[in-house]
Amino acid sequence: MRTLRRTIPLAAALSAVALLGASGRPVAWDQPGLARCHGPPVGGEATAVIGSEGGSLHLRPAGHSLDVPPGAVQAPTAFRLAEVVQEGYVVVDAEGGGYFNPRVVLSLNVRRCGGPASRVARLHPDGTIQVLEGVVRGAGPARIVSVELEHLSRYAVAE
Repeated sequence: MRTLRRTIPLAAALSAVALLGASGRPVAWDQPGLARCHGPPVGGEATAVIGSEGGSLHLRPAGHSLDVPPGAVQAPTAFRLAEVVQEGYVVVDAEGGGYFNPRVVLSLNVRRCGGPASRVARLHPDGTIQVLEGVVRGAGPARIVSVELEHLSRYAVAE
């Protein structure tokens, strides 16, 4: 997986709208690379305890999911997906475990995001984003972008 890191100073985002999400970390909007999404907010939260045998967590009706392959965690581990929609951006908090080997797969439904929304951005607490190349499947309302992750954080749909 190719990773592109864009650094945007926190000072540059001071005039941007900020949201304090469920995890307590601020999200700065209007950063280059984030995809604007349309339609009514879906939001929601899903939780599951997944063990060494692997499993999945689905956030409906938003259409996002987290797949944990067998062996990614050694013991039953609590996972959480939550979608926060603000100012036209879709942000997903993914929590659980530590580092994963094999990697977990986060899939975001980008049906509400127009244009070239085909990547995922990791949102860092310091105001920077890291754009991750993903695999796009489907078209129109069924378009999904998936990325393999070695740890979980806060993510947004990216262009």
